[in-house]
Amino acid sequence: QIAPADEEQKTVAQQQPPCEHRVPAFPLYMPKTVQELLTHHIIYNLDEFMKPQHSKKHWPKNIEMAFGRRVYIYKKICEQAARLQFQEAETSEARLVRAAKKLDAKRHTMSVTQFLGSLKEDDKKKGVLKPRKKRRLLE
Repeated sequence: QIAPADEEQKTVAQQQPPCEHRVPAFPLYMPKTVQELLTHHIIYNLDEFMKPQHSKKHWPKNIEMAFGRRVYIYKKICEQAARLQFQEAETSEARLVRAAKKLDAKRHTMSVTQFLGSLKEDDKKKGVLKPRKKRRLLE
């Protein structure tokens, strides 16, 4: 027989969604700066949701799209950090912060959303970002 405490733990475990069905909790609005976006990425542990085992099919569409925009800019921060010259005794997090500051300087007066559009346009021109295939509508 299962003891009452074990039964209670089993019920709690059943109520929690499996790891791959969790939805990240982060602000849906775009932050005012790239540095703030990086801070959100770290605070809300969004790296965890970038892993392949996290299916986004069950996420609400607005969360999925907001997450995608944030991840695109986060990857640009990582690319920028990889190009920066290494400074002695610098942590990887400090290097990401430096890269975010550099992207903020490049952004000038654009909002982060406008900057995202600019980054995507640049990638399209370079051939890095290919246009999405149009879906066929079922008739």
